[in-house]
Amino acid sequence: MGTKTAPNAAASSLKCPKSRCLTDAISCLAEEKLGDGGNADQARKLAKLEKEVASLKALLTKVGKPSGFAMLDSKGRLPQNLLAAGYDRYSAYDLAWQSLHMAAAAACRGSTSSGGTGCCGNMVMARNTADKKTCAQICAQTPYRNCDAEVSIYGKKGKATQNGKIVGAFYNYKCNHGANGGSEVSVSDDTVMNYSYPYFSFCCCRK
Repeated sequence: MGTKTAPNAAASSLKCPKSRCLTDAISCLAEEKLGDGGNADQARKLAKLEKEVASLKALLTKVGKPSGFAMLDSKGRLPQNLLAAGYDRYSAYDLAWQSLHMAAAAACRGSTSSGGTGCCGNMVMARNTADKKTCAQICAQTPYRNCDAEVSIYGKKGKATQNGKIVGAFYNYKCNHGANGGSEVSVSDDTVMNYSYPYFSFCCCRK
């Protein structure tokens, strides 16, 4: 009488290395079974399974690039050109800089002895302290040659959380002072949100 093969021995003979991928495992099983006299029906089933696996792999390669959906950047943010309400044209930093400039214009309006008069609109100009020029010099280089005042201001981002919380800073270095103040021209866009020095400097100029 022939010797019967133990079930566990037969199962172990069909085992494939764990390091192989699904497709390799299918091929491995196909070789084992068909090599031992597997029939054509089983070969067809294995071929169908391999085809399905290949199809799933093809679909998975497209998951990271869906059509009709916005892709996030490396920091998990939407591209700016896909944002609504004008954010596709202007960033939050642009709006923060505009707010600072509006505050500078208001500060100039309150700092000039005349309150802002003359033939034309009066102008606010950035003073970059790295260039070591006074507001008198900066104004004199433009059609708005007269310097009425210098204002150095800054406001902190976010809401105040308690009474007496410092939310901004200001100083008047006057028209003939070239040091101190801030350097808007020399800093990056996001500095307006994370500024460590207390001021940015502006010149109040008129014709």
